[in-house]
Amino acid sequence: MVMVKCEKQLHIYNNEEYDDCPVCADSNHDERLFEMLQNEARQKQADKDMVIGAVLCVGGLIASAANFGYVFIGAIVYGGMLFLKGAILSSKAKSVRSKLMEEVDNIIPDKPVPQQNCQAPLQANTKLDQFRIVKALGQGGFDITYLAIDEKNNQQVVIKEYFPRNLAYRSDGDTQVELISQEQNKYQDYENGRNRFEQEAMFLGGFTHSNIVKVLSLFAQNNTCYCVMEYIEGQSLREYQRYVKRPFTEKEIYKYCLPILEALDFIHKNNFLHLNVNPDAILIDTVRDKPILIDFDAVREIIDNSDTYESMLGLYGYSPVEQYSMSGDKTPATVLYAFGMTLYNLIAPEIELPKSTDRQVSIFDDLDDPLPNIREVAKGYSEGLYQLIEQCTQIRQKDRPQSVAEVRKILQSCRSILLTN
Repeated sequence: MVMVKCEKQLHIYNNEEYDDCPVCADSNHDERLFEMLQNEARQKQADKDMVIGAVLCVGGLIASAANFGYVFIGAIVYGGMLFLKGAILSSKAKSVRSKLMEEVDNIIPDKPVPQQNCQAPLQANTKLDQFRIVKALGQGGFDITYLAIDEKNNQQVVIKEYFPRNLAYRSDGDTQVELISQEQNKYQDYENGRNRFEQEAMFLGGFTHSNIVKVLSLFAQNNTCYCVMEYIEGQSLREYQRYVKRPFTEKEIYKYCLPILEALDFIHKNNFLHLNVNPDAILIDTVRDKPILIDFDAVREIIDNSDTYESMLGLYGYSPVEQYSMSGDKTPATVLYAFGMTLYNLIAPEIELPKSTDRQVSIFDDLDDPLPNIREVAKGYSEGLYQLIEQCTQIRQKDRPQSVAEVRKILQSCRSILLTN
């Protein structure tokens, strides 16, 4: 038996019996997940308080024993109180976790995954319509991305296959996508996800923007559907940063991020949101030397209140608090949090971005924000850029800018000031 953590790093399950975490597949998992994330943050803070409290107590006792006077008595008292507070909060957090895990233990999956390798991507040289698979490029929770050849037009393309890992499987050497469970609600979940996948592809295919990846076609095969997109020769902002081995300069920020704001504004004006903005979702097209917005897995229609796990969970460090809850209202301010964290990461790449839920717990408990002040970790940038990052990365949704056009205007002003100096 091999026990591992699920890809959300929240649950332990037997990966010899189940290929995917059965708890994460539970249809009522969203609120439990949000509560568990908040409880984790409280547990971390409580453990931190206990450590600091213990250090203060021990240090105070040693100093007093060394006849340094009574000045350290205050440190001993404060350390003891801090340790006690941490112990109480830790006990409560453990109690909440036990309750949540009892609920988790009651979740019984429909049946074990029927094949040892249920997540197998299509093999090289597999034919799909007029396309031939070259290799798999990546796999997420809801899809698999491939590099392929359009044999009719003799050009490279990227194909995204609808493949929800918690609902479907495919064996090695097979092409057909099968459902793990034949229950009606699981079938409906699969079909709803497929309809959303097709709608997003048609949305992208219906628009033309120089900074948005082009969708070339959409077709059904193997009991699933495929979205064909243009192949872009280049690298993501994150890959570029690793290549140059330094933070982005302010000129590079304006060069690559202002056009992305134009693309996001274009999307919002068409009543859609891109809920997965991050340095990996922006490619630098080396042929045309311009940024391209990709990774539209988490696009959702503003007027549609339904959510998927993808749009809800987003990406560690980049998604705001409201994106971790089904009931959270998703607005352009949600996207701008991710954009602000992207700017932060580009000029301070050595800083690990904390979860917004961890930030929320710390800030609401009057503790230090686990996200360091941008001015302290990234020197030499303009005051306007610092202020914009601070505004976009506010925890409260209402405290952030409410439109992309507003942020774009601020960033254009910062660029103008930089160019005149």
